[in-house]
Amino acid sequence: MIDATTVLIMSGLLTVVCAVIFVLNSAFGRQDAVGLFWSAGLLFAIGSSMSFAVFGLDPSMGWANAAGNAMLAIGMGCVWLGIRSFNGRRLRMWIVFGAGAIIFVASLLDSPFGNEWAGAPVSWLGIIAFTAMAAVECFSRRLSGRLNGRILAVVVGTEAVFYSGRFIVFLTSGAQSSAFQVWFGTATTTGLAILLVVAGTLAISILRIERTNTYIESGLYAEPGFSHVGVLDWPHFTTGGADRVSRAKNHGMSSGVVIVTIDSLGDINTAFGKDVGDRAVQILADVLRDTMPPTAIIGRESAGTFGVVTTMADPAEAEDTIARLHNALVESAFDSRANLRLTVSVGVATGATTEAGWQKLFDLATQRRDEAEARGGNLVLDGRE
Repeated sequence: MIDATTVLIMSGLLTVVCAVIFVLNSAFGRQDAVGLFWSAGLLFAIGSSMSFAVFGLDPSMGWANAAGNAMLAIGMGCVWLGIRSFNGRRLRMWIVFGAGAIIFVASLLDSPFGNEWAGAPVSWLGIIAFTAMAAVECFSRRLSGRLNGRILAVVVGTEAVFYSGRFIVFLTSGAQSSAFQVWFGTATTTGLAILLVVAGTLAISILRIERTNTYIESGLYAEPGFSHVGVLDWPHFTTGGADRVSRAKNHGMSSGVVIVTIDSLGDINTAFGKDVGDRAVQILADVLRDTMPPTAIIGRESAGTFGVVTTMADPAEAEDTIARLHNALVESAFDSRANLRLTVSVGVATGATTEAGWQKLFDLATQRRDEAEARGGNLVLDGRE
């Protein structure tokens, strides 16, 4: 019978192998927040395995058990952050590291010396929360409909269900009960962890490759600062947009943020071919450059999503600008053979000098664009009914 310490060391070594492969791929490839968070998750998993192994060798080192509990939960939190970053959502790092600090302190206060279950229930609650939120996130935005996104959802969802059962049986029957030892003991948990680490690492690695290939094919990885369609890439757009909104407020001017997404671009690619979809993207980029004010900042987030930041003396000017955009799109066919015209979902947020700044405008415009898509597309939402 293999003892628990040996099992933990084996699990740690496998995690190290998976982490090294993934981290090296991230380090020598194009670095982004998604890869950094998922790499951090694997590194925290390594740290957790090593900490538990140290505690197994010397149970008097209670701090090692506390550190292992905290790092395991933080690792799952980093997976959740990576999925949120993949979907383009705002990150909540303070939640993850705040939870880790609470788990570490709780473990130290729970008679940690010689007690392998010190702080375990608190750690499991953190794991359950992060993996459950990660599973839900896998079915939204960019991950929805992706096979590897569903695989990742199964991985984190299985972990959430398993740790929920472990938490309940631990509280109701105790760690020494036969039910806990058979179904939720260290050996069972480690065996499941090995399977999930392998499956999860493969899924997120393939997702990163697919994401990079999509960006390369769509031209998002072009000259530094620009996509191939002649507008700013997203990081430079958001940085410049925040600066533009701040400066406009200082000069007593209003700002407007516009988020534009081509409706059903995936269906266009499927039905007419990727060349037609690429022409649609290029036409939208050209129309934005032709119709937006010359002082506007235009950026591209993904294949069919663009953002615009502009300043104006009167917020009502945004209505005329969007009308020019729609008129230009109606006149531009992206497939002359089928006489296809673009339709777009548009979210608009404008703010006077006394109102909130860039982040609020950006979030509001994105929310309205999402609502326009949900209502069938070909719609502009600017807060008015």
